[in-house]
Amino acid sequence: MTTQYSSLPLRSSGQGVSTTKDFIDLLTTPLENTTLLKKMVTKPLLWVDLDDSVHKAFDVICSQKVLSIPVFSKSENRWVSMLDVKDICTHIVSLFDHDNNLKASVPDDYTVRYLLTTDTGEFIRPCPIVRRDCRVLDILNLFDKKIHRICVSTGPNPKDIQIISEMSIIKWIDQNRSKLGPLFEKTVKKRIISIANSKLAIDAFRKLSENNIYGMPIVSETDDELVDSISVIDIKVIIKVDYINKLKQPLSEFYIPTIGKTNVSTLKIIGYFDE
Repeated sequence: MTTQYSSLPLRSSGQGVSTTKDFIDLLTTPLENTTLLKKMVTKPLLWVDLDDSVHKAFDVICSQKVLSIPVFSKSENRWVSMLDVKDICTHIVSLFDHDNNLKASVPDDYTVRYLLTTDTGEFIRPCPIVRRDCRVLDILNLFDKKIHRICVSTGPNPKDIQIISEMSIIKWIDQNRSKLGPLFEKTVKKRIISIANSKLAIDAFRKLSENNIYGMPIVSETDDELVDSISVIDIKVIIKVDYINKLKQPLSEFYIPTIGKTNVSTLKIIGYFDE
């Protein structure tokens, strides 16, 4: 597949000239003084227990179309990790060899614990928890460590938390981009990872897993024209069906196409560009 590049212009809004003080004030703003937490108040907290089944965890993630959820350990009465939909995608892909033959099936008692812990019992990722007075800059530093969701403690009970996502921070910064000045005058080039619509669904999910991305465009094999898109959350299509045969379908048959509904702006928003 031809490697494509896209230029993402990052321009200031033109609403006045940014100063160094504006920039510093923006980054040192406590979370409780932003609109980030206020927007989360009306949203129900989605979470799973460490010993819940993988099927239940995937149902919870798909119920609200979120990309990850915190994992609670009832035995320890604390948050222990974050379950990402990419973990489930990677696990399903691992059941097949590169010739797309099934190596093993998912046992009925397979739990979240098995997905998120190593052979020595250590968690593959933490569940970072910060206070409401944590600064935006501190949150950005955590995101820079490849953490995409952060728990914000809002009360004395361990389950009194709200979730701040990387995308919510990006949107908030974009709303305040006039304070960033020259930073938003740059043009960033990113390589687009894509897949042909003649490829099998399992090949697409394997490519998402290997590149550690949430989604990518589907293009025509003949002319690289954008025809659709696929994301890790689309693996929900295989639930409650003959998933082996479903994953071996060409992308053109995997689900009802959404031709004409996908555009470059959408691809920018949901992160189809590799890092």
